[in-house]
Amino acid sequence: KIHMADASYLYLGTGRAQALRKDATGWAAIDYAAAHEYDYQEFLANPDMYDERLRAMHAAGADKPFLATEICINDPHYQELSYRIAFNVAQLYAKNLTELDAEALMYCWLLLDVEQPSFGGSRSLLVPDRTRGWVPVASSYQLRVLGAFSRHVVKGMRRVEAQALNTDLLTAAFEDGDKASLVVLNRSTEPQKLDVRWAGRRWIEVERTSISAENETSLHGSDPVVVQPGEIVTLSTFTAN
Repeated sequence: KIHMADASYLYLGTGRAQALRKDATGWAAIDYAAAHEYDYQEFLANPDMYDERLRAMHAAGADKPFLATEICINDPHYQELSYRIAFNVAQLYAKNLTELDAEALMYCWLLLDVEQPSFGGSRSLLVPDRTRGWVPVASSYQLRVLGAFSRHVVKGMRRVEAQALNTDLLTAAFEDGDKASLVVLNRSTEPQKLDVRWAGRRWIEVERTSISAENETSLHGSDPVVVQPGEIVTLSTFTAN
């Protein structure tokens, strides 16, 4: 499989896709549109302003599925091991899946051994813990927010349309036969009660991700699900491995 040459910024990727499409033979040989998304860091104060670039890339990619080939925080202003930064990146994951129909979300590195804690925490999901036999541990909150998606969005699933009446909630829904998942991010400062209307789906598991919850799962009960501020809740019809 061949994907187009990676651009460091999404808007540069849009320009490359537009240029490649001028050569019909060359464009036909490409399997995936692709780009890094380091320019998202310019929009951390207002992530919704990045939507225009996402839509432009989706249009430029035309018939090609999209790969988000590199995501991380490398701006020194934001190299803090904070949940707030990670939650902001989680919004980018949701936007990639819904607005770009991305087939893959790729963080910069899976595992790095570095001297500077901020470098490992901003570039890699895992770092080796030298004090405990070099066992890989989470470098920051980035691993858990990515896990809020990856643990319940599995191979074979396809995205289905999901809309929230409250714009403070970002939603992404997926299904494959009996398997279904709904990921909800609460960007507001108030708890939000979910009233999910998805006919034929019986939720089995609730997974919560927040500053204090590391992908904590529980059985879905009869009470309404409440999503706390800054929390990611994943509902699924199956249990995560």
